[in-house]
Amino acid sequence: MKNIKFILLVVTVLFICSCKEINKPIPKQTIYSKTINEPNPRQAIRDLVVKFPQLVFGKSSKDSVFKLIRTVIDGETKVQIQLYSQGKRIKNKHQIIVFINANKKCIAIPLFNNSQRDYWQFENEKTTLNVVKVNTTFEKEYNDAISILKKENTVKNVFLETNITIELFQSVLHIQPIQSFDGSLEMCKLKQAVSDIPVEDEESVKERFERNYEDIEKNLVMVSFFYDINSNRIYGISYDEKKHKFIFKNYRQDFGSEPIKPIYL
Repeated sequence: MKNIKFILLVVTVLFICSCKEINKPIPKQTIYSKTINEPNPRQAIRDLVVKFPQLVFGKSSKDSVFKLIRTVIDGETKVQIQLYSQGKRIKNKHQIIVFINANKKCIAIPLFNNSQRDYWQFENEKTTLNVVKVNTTFEKEYNDAISILKKENTVKNVFLETNITIELFQSVLHIQPIQSFDGSLEMCKLKQAVSDIPVEDEESVKERFERNYEDIEKNLVMVSFFYDINSNRIYGISYDEKKHKFIFKNYRQDFGSEPIKPIYL
């Protein structure tokens, strides 16, 4: 009889405790932990497209979707750098860079194609295309992103700007440094014909490429140059110590030409 009473007492206590636990309010941190601690680069991309509708480029909705190409993590700052790009069917595609810091904050900046010349501020340009301006520049967007990363950086690193820039241009974009001693300077003479922009005058193209080459050759000592063969761009990068920001001098390495028509024999 005593055993039965003891068992009933235990059951009753457990029942009361379980009821209290069930009715206990769940902390907000527990409810949202799955979303708070996870980065959302897709939302950052959607917000960027709303800000810059020029990024939606293509004949179909599938063409305008940005897909993840690669992710690189800088070991010292713990910052992730992701490259997103439109589909392969678009020849002159736009791309997007997303930075993700250790706090899982996402910062997206556009990599427009070369038709958005106001964004790239190309050197030695005379012609302009009939495109809607974006009212910002790559230099501004990049420096703004770096400032946010520095402000919210959980790992104190005085070389954050350098680390991120090296990882972006070499490991993410896979672009080639230009040096005077290894023959890579000759890449600046390469002309890439593009058929989906207005045809350019041959003399103006020749003059632009000659001036581009002269500028790069003259400034190789003070400026770091990188050739992006996939986007037909050359980036000249230097750092302003007083203003604490990167300075970009960009060069366009393509020209508008008539499309090559197939010959049927």
